[in-house]
Amino acid sequence: MTLENFPYDKSLFKNLEHLFRLLIEHAPDTILLLDLDLKILFINRIYPQYTFSQVLGQTPLVYLSEEDGKEYQRVFQKAIQTGEIQSIEFGSVLESKWFSRLIPIRSSTGNVESVMVIAHEFSEQQRAETALRESEERYRSLVEFCPDAIMIHRDEKFIYINTAAMALLGASSLQQVIGKKIFEILHSSYHQSVHERIKNIQKKKIRTNFLEEKFIRFDGQIIDVEVAAQEIIFDGKPAILAIGKDITKRKQAEAIQRANGELNRSIIEAMPGGIIQIRPDGSIEKANLQAQKILGLSFNQLTSRYVNDFAPETLWEDGSPCPVEEYPVSKCLKTGQPQPATTIGVRRLDGKISWAIYQAVPLKNPESGEIQGSIVMFVDITYRKQLEEEYRQAQKMEAIGHLAGGVAHDFNNLLSAILGYSEIALMDLPSTHPHYELFQKIYEAGKRAEGLTHQLLAFSR
Repeated sequence: MTLENFPYDKSLFKNLEHLFRLLIEHAPDTILLLDLDLKILFINRIYPQYTFSQVLGQTPLVYLSEEDGKEYQRVFQKAIQTGEIQSIEFGSVLESKWFSRLIPIRSSTGNVESVMVIAHEFSEQQRAETALRESEERYRSLVEFCPDAIMIHRDEKFIYINTAAMALLGASSLQQVIGKKIFEILHSSYHQSVHERIKNIQKKKIRTNFLEEKFIRFDGQIIDVEVAAQEIIFDGKPAILAIGKDITKRKQAEAIQRANGELNRSIIEAMPGGIIQIRPDGSIEKANLQAQKILGLSFNQLTSRYVNDFAPETLWEDGSPCPVEEYPVSKCLKTGQPQPATTIGVRRLDGKISWAIYQAVPLKNPESGEIQGSIVMFVDITYRKQLEEEYRQAQKMEAIGHLAGGVAHDFNNLLSAILGYSEIALMDLPSTHPHYELFQKIYEAGKRAEGLTHQLLAFSR
């Protein structure tokens, strides 16, 4: 159905042109009709400082800045060329802001013959209100999509929560939470502290840092939550904004880490050998009890030392000084490679030498491979070295005993002849013989030598 055959009361639209003119003249926006040369053919309103005769026939570009004028011409030409409605926002020389829609007007032949412009002036208040609405929308989106739980309560009742807070509490709808007392989701052991915390925030107008609390979800599960809070104005009234982070998994991981740490420490302390952790600069970070015992130093004494501090106190098995650069840990820190077992003696503060077999392995960053220090492991072999020394002494004594036994036997054979002949001579000579006393002294000296021989034989056994 076309307008021509649409049933209507012709008397009602008799003054249609007059009605349209009234609508245009009293429209809240400025309406212009521009020719193809961008000259004003018609305008429904003007500023008080101008007259219609001053405006008609002029181009609106005279009221625009040079930059905005160029953009206006570009959009105007585009509307003519495409025949499509165009939009532009610009400022005038009167320091006002405008938003315009350029509507091409076609002739009966279909060609664009003029352009109607509907311009809406933005006041600063309107722009501020628009910016405020846009800002509110942005912040609302940020709050809704924030991964942390955001909760607002007034008079200890929830009045707003975001999506993350619903997930944190295990709520299926806002109705489950809005209007509910905050203490209904808070573990009873925290009621008093949270109540005092809210009073403190309201009284002193302060913001509290994250503190740990326990929440009770709607499914009954108890979770650990870090909560920070401060007072805000919400819907024109004071309220408490709380931001919560679920730290249940983190707490569980920390508990496992602590348990593993305690287990590792127990294992290290129970190790029969010494274990020392060295930093990259050679300073001692940790040492177990066995390390303290072997080296004769307390934990504080050890952790205040560097590897280089042991230089005057270390020696090789042959007794020569052991230089620092030959320590397994020094080579390990330098090369980043594990070092084989090396026997080194350390002179303790009490003057005793503690012998141990030392090994070193590097500590590396698993991602970068950077050397972060070294672990030194060593086993005390001081007692073994003492046994070895005692065994060497025993071998020496055994050799001396064998030598003494051989000497005693040979000497005893010589003494037998000396004693035998001297005794025969004494038997044959009268006591008055001048040589009798000499043989008597030979015999007595032989008997004394025989006693020494018996002692040597006893020592050799």
